[in-house]
Amino acid sequence: MPYLLSLDARLTTYLFHIMPRLSFFDVFFSFLSLSGGFAVWGIVFIFLLILFEERRNHTFLLYFIAGSSFTFLLVNNILKEVFMRTRPLLNNTCPRDFSFPSTHAATAFAAAVMLSYFDKKRAGFYYFVAFLVSFSRIYLGCHYLLDVVFGGLVGYLIVKIILFIKSSYRKKGGTVQKR
Repeated sequence: MPYLLSLDARLTTYLFHIMPRLSFFDVFFSFLSLSGGFAVWGIVFIFLLILFEERRNHTFLLYFIAGSSFTFLLVNNILKEVFMRTRPLLNNTCPRDFSFPSTHAATAFAAAVMLSYFDKKRAGFYYFVAFLVSFSRIYLGCHYLLDVVFGGLVGYLIVKIILFIKSSYRKKGGTVQKR
């Protein structure tokens, strides 16, 4: 495990130093990072989804809020306290809490999975934004690569489990009604 953490630290430091530092990227990734995987861009996507959804079935809001909130609470309040990995010392503007896993990546991918489930036409766009939010954490020097990868995976899996439970419940409900 120490070897993996050391490799992760070296790879992240290398990526941080080879990425071009342009003021446009600084502002762009700071905005994505500020808004996190849940706040500003999530609200924008919900608005777009409501505006363009053909079925006008807005039950996704309940699932979106539940999936994102559960992901946030699990990652930020439980997993970070279990792993207690310190952040990379690449940027002084980063939060001072623990680094692993990335809450931004987790909530960004949780939102992308949920939005994609209800709006399949724009799934690529949602995942692309989740990737950018996650990448912003490395670009800004606030997370290691594995923090972001694992955070994204946690958010993805949590929402997939919620959607599986939703589907299972619906199937059982349909079976009961047919009898």
